[in-house]
Amino acid sequence: MSNNASQANAEVDSGEVVQADLPMYFPANRVKRVATRMKKLLRTQGVHITHMEALDLSVQLLGFADWTEFCRRDLNAPLSPSDEQLSDEAFVARDDFQMEVLAEAGFAKYARLVLDVTNPTGARLGRTALAVEVLTQSAT
Repeated sequence: MSNNASQANAEVDSGEVVQADLPMYFPANRVKRVATRMKKLLRTQGVHITHMEALDLSVQLLGFADWTEFCRRDLNAPLSPSDEQLSDEAFVARDDFQMEVLAEAGFAKYARLVLDVTNPTGARLGRTALAVEVLTQSAT
């Protein structure tokens, strides 16, 4: 589990979440899709990881230690807000956390691309366009 302290959600009048809890709760089917996209994306960059490694990394982006811990999560816990629901400040903190997770796993070089393409916790406006541009450049 991350060393970052768990923060209580706080909402502002607009409905945006100011801070997000760790670990973050997202459906297992979403996490599995992220892992599959991550594995395929890294393969295009010449990096080969197993599906299990991709699953572990996907849940580490949510603040869990590994897939096993994620599977033991409280299934009755409310889902975490997606990136689109976060305040700018909370989104930047979440993005920084996820970039750090990828760097610590040895994927610093690909961290921005991985987050922009796989969207593990949602997609903010502009991130997808950047990802498409990067993928187009790497394909040529």
